Amino acid sequence: MVSALGSQGRVLYDRHVLYVDFPRFGLPQPSYINMVRDPLAMQLSAYYFWRECFCVARQPFCVSALSQMQGDGDHQIRSMRHICSMGIDDVYAQVDPQPTVGLMTRWFCGQDPVCKAPDPQPHTQRHLALERAVHHIRMMYVWVGVLERLEESLRLLSWVLPSFFGGMATSQAAREHARPNASVYSYAPPSRATLHKIAIENENDLKLYAFANRLLDCRLSRCGKERMRWSAHVHNGEHGAQEPHAGPHFFANANIAAKRMLDG
Repeated sequence: MVSALGSQGRVLYDRHVLYVDFPRFGLPQPSYINMVRDPLAMQLSAYYFWRECFCVARQPFCVSALSQMQGDGDHQIRSMRHICSMGIDDVYAQVDPQPTVGLMTRWFCGQDPVCKAPDPQPHTQRHLALERAVHHIRMMYVWVGVLERLEESLRLLSWVLPSFFGGMATSQAAREHARPNASVYSYAPPSRATLHKIAIENENDLKLYAFANRLLDCRLSRCGKERMRWSAHVHNGEHGAQEPHAGPHFFANANIAAKRMLDG
């Protein structure tokens, strides 16, 4: 389908998939674009999204998705009505947080075994996944925006892909990103203790997010690659294990905070 669409002209293809090195499979590399979000805000938002999905919307896909996160059957998830009264502080009260590879890090890391290894992983393996993710963002993505800096990000997008986005009114577009069907519910902000625990669990993603912000600054100022250093390994193109020769593997990773709700 992608080839057929591409033969007709320019195509913007939206797909939720971990980074794939298409030339490894004899296919042309697309122009990758993506956007990142503050990992702490993303975890908090996802927690209450899934709680609302299960407790308020009660759509079948909510139960199925939560079942996959927990590894339980649908009937077991349906019986967990107590989670509907639990805030994020409640589920983190007794948590002893441990660093994870990170959902966002896995996404940009891609298909290598180090990217897909289940948590917990030792520091060396988590760092390899982070280095690979940083390398891909820096070298393989035409554009990676930052949601919290949407107008600046869209301005850069209009520069780097003018044939697609050159005529975009970035100021107006940045104000139109709110979804009309967004949740009408509001929730108490998490405690500092809860935020600290979530930060520990998502330390890789926080580092990746910080790098994406620095890269955005660099590209906005057109300062050149030489100003962007992550580590000697990344700068020299060394980023852990080699890409596997197996076919690309598509899958979704569980949101950490949402899984805490199910464990509570």
